Amino acid sequence: MDETPDWSETSDAELVAAYYSCSEEAFEELRHRYEGALFAYLLRRTARNRELANNLLQEVWLRVQKSKTGDNQTYNSKYTPRQWLFTLAYRVLLDHFRKQQRDITVEDPVLPGEETEQPLTSTKPSREFSPEEEAAFNECLSKLPEHLHEVWVLRRMA
Repeated sequence: MDETPDWSETSDAELVAAYYSCSEEAFEELRHRYEGALFAYLLRRTARNRELANNLLQEVWLRVQKSKTGDNQTYNSKYTPRQWLFTLAYRVLLDHFRKQQRDITVEDPVLPGEETEQPLTSTKPSREFSPEEEAAFNECLSKLPEHLHEVWVLRRMA
């Protein structure tokens, strides 16, 4: 008789490993554990738009599934599954808002012969970090105790 394993005592890291070993039950348990927290996070970030938050949450789970096949971000065991999932949620949000920003247009009073729509662009300057700066930062970040590292990652997404 084939019994469904009891995942309640399994750590999150073990769940991810089991999922990557083709256990859909492990994926469902991971969803069960994190769906509420991820939805709350996305809901706060979408100005309480439940439909949008739910759609973005589905995209997070799709990315988790794609990570198993290597098409997207893959889980890195140096981070906790919680950090990984919230990072995916953060990236899904960024992708959504970037796409939304590209789709927004502003209509100005138009003189004959001028174009009628102009895309909005961000006036906020962005700074690219050199590979040396990024490596130094990641080295410092890796030296943090795990609980502080997790706080830093989660706060960055807040």
